[in-house]
Amino acid sequence: MTDEQYWAQRMAELEEKWNKKCRQELEVELIAYYRQALEHIRKDVNDLYARFARDNELTYVEASQLLQGSEYRVWRMDIQDYLKQYRDTGSAEILRELNTLAMRSRITRLDKLYSETLVHLADLTKKTEDRVDRFLPTAYKDFYYHNLYNIGQKAGLQSAVTAVDDKQVLDILKTPWSDKNYSQRIWKNNAKLAQTIQQTIVQATHRGTSIDTLSRLVSRRMDVGVSDARRLVRTELNFSENRAAYDSIKDAGMKYYLFIATLDRRTSATCREHDGHVYELDEYSPGSTAPPLHPNCRSTISGSLYGPGKKKTGTRIARDNNDKAYYVPADMTYREWYQQYVSAASVQNFKKVVLSNEEEIVKRSGKNLAFRQIATQPNLHIANGITLKPKQMHVLQQRVASAAKVIGVANYSLPDFYIATELQLDTNSLAMYNWKQNRVFITLALLDESKMMTLQKDGVLPDNPLSTIVHELIHWKDAERYRNSHHTMDGYMDWVIRKCREKLVELQKRGYNISVSNYAQEMLIQQRFDEVYTEIRTLKLLENR
Repeated sequence: MTDEQYWAQRMAELEEKWNKKCRQELEVELIAYYRQALEHIRKDVNDLYARFARDNELTYVEASQLLQGSEYRVWRMDIQDYLKQYRDTGSAEILRELNTLAMRSRITRLDKLYSETLVHLADLTKKTEDRVDRFLPTAYKDFYYHNLYNIGQKAGLQSAVTAVDDKQVLDILKTPWSDKNYSQRIWKNNAKLAQTIQQTIVQATHRGTSIDTLSRLVSRRMDVGVSDARRLVRTELNFSENRAAYDSIKDAGMKYYLFIATLDRRTSATCREHDGHVYELDEYSPGSTAPPLHPNCRSTISGSLYGPGKKKTGTRIARDNNDKAYYVPADMTYREWYQQYVSAASVQNFKKVVLSNEEEIVKRSGKNLAFRQIATQPNLHIANGITLKPKQMHVLQQRVASAAKVIGVANYSLPDFYIATELQLDTNSLAMYNWKQNRVFITLALLDESKMMTLQKDGVLPDNPLSTIVHELIHWKDAERYRNSHHTMDGYMDWVIRKCREKLVELQKRGYNISVSNYAQEMLIQQRFDEVYTEIRTLKLLENR
């Protein structure tokens, strides 16, 4: 192993260690902070309704119905006229109309509620900032000293190592890069979050949304805040790691650094272009010639003894579709790796798709569709009128086999898959499991990378090509469990929704955020608990968590 290869490998190991530490410690704490702020905001919204109920001697349910109902939505006269009519008649109905309209106006302004929301989110922001202030310097120092040690082991150090203190490191890390530092980004993100929550409450109230639905809508907005916070800390951690590496390379007396992108399919196009480039230290510029080049960037830098153009020897690590490591030549760039290990695989000769002569008629969306079985794959069927290319067939087989492995069943025991166009299946989904027919229907879009990413964007792990198939096979496993125990599918939907609701209640009691995707949030509102719990199980299986 060459010196440069050794340093690059140590950097990759440290990066993986701190990313895991970030997910398991920092992000868990931040999620707790956001959940606490959410509960405060929910309580304020509930208190607003409760005070109205108490002041008007109504039950909470009656108050909610009144505020969200179709009555009392237009001011029929001025406030003074309402008061005069009430004085003259003593009508409780007039007073109730006045109070309801006044309350709706107050909710529309939300002066007090908005100021309380700002207080909660300011407290959340301060907690987030303080926790990040403690986390990033620790990561920086670990990278700095480890990298100095690794350089010293191989090349020696030209001067004595000077200790760095927390304040010095914090000043370095709070230097604005890409226009802002992490502290400014945290405050900006949460100010935007407060404004979004304000708009959500106003719009929901105007629509007459129930308090439960309003609470869920606010939760969804807070989940976006959590995602923003997670993306921010991961990106800032990458900045801290690479700034520490740069400082250690400079303090060790070296003149160059090497840009290292991760050799897997998740790497961005931007990082791919920079992979393998050697830069002089005075060219170091995060967001331009050094990571992070984009949010959630995973690229790193390491010291280089030689300037641009020097051939590197040895090997570097790469990862296949199953995240297993293997080694390639050290001087191989991302572009070269992709052409040799990814593109080359796509042009290999695949077996021709041979169909049986016998047709099977299947009813779907009120119409009959004719399918023919693939001769070499008895559980795969193709609708008449479409052609499956050999490579598409290969990709589908690989994904189905991989999904079967993920859910822990043998490939031969899977249900039959029926492939057709979105138009034939009358859907804009990638796939769906029909429990009455015990069939999985797949659209051709699942085999088109760009379409797949677009249609999966609201689900969990939208970049993972297995997520949709795993999701549908989990539905199939639920149906199999019921079918085997009841020997009929009568009452299946009531049973599975009830069982999944029980599981979700258990998860919520343990503090688990069940809104794992936009799709899960929508299904939660519609009380399709089977879909929500399936999204959670898909996430757990594919991320092993």
